[in-house]
Amino acid sequence: MNLLIGDVCLYKKTTTFMSKAIALVTTSSRTHAGVVYAIDARFVYVAESQKEGFVIVPYEIDYFEDLLGGRILTRRSRVPIKEVQLIIDKYVGLKYGFLDLIFILLYVITGKILFKDTTKRLICSEAVARVLYDCSKKSINFEKEFNKPFSYITPDDLNQSIQLKDVWGLK
Repeated sequence: MNLLIGDVCLYKKTTTFMSKAIALVTTSSRTHAGVVYAIDARFVYVAESQKEGFVIVPYEIDYFEDLLGGRILTRRSRVPIKEVQLIIDKYVGLKYGFLDLIFILLYVITGKILFKDTTKRLICSEAVARVLYDCSKKSINFEKEFNKPFSYITPDDLNQSIQLKDVWGLK
């Protein structure tokens, strides 16, 4: 498995209400994002924002490999990143930004940014964007690439970003 700490995991739409809603709003099949935190002989640990907040989720390696190329696409930074685990640790425990999803919907409808982001709560793609921004000493800047705040960055933005390259899976 050609996976490194700091790789971005982009998950395909599932049958859950949240996944379907995100796919509808963003018109993308990629509805969730995470970043590889660690890899050992048994598990791939992925930092993700879920309803419980920003957490580190262990996936059994065999299960994770089965998802690669199908449900999970992995992308990698085009620039060196450092201290990934240290940076992720500073965000672990932050609450999920449920309201941010509404703001993204309103942004899609109106084209207006109605609320500036904070780091008190995170949606999945915002968490990934912030982690890569910090790990790259601010050279990976999705805010600048997509001309919107971190809290408006979507999994589809990460999927389309020129700052990341494909590692495994189909776009």
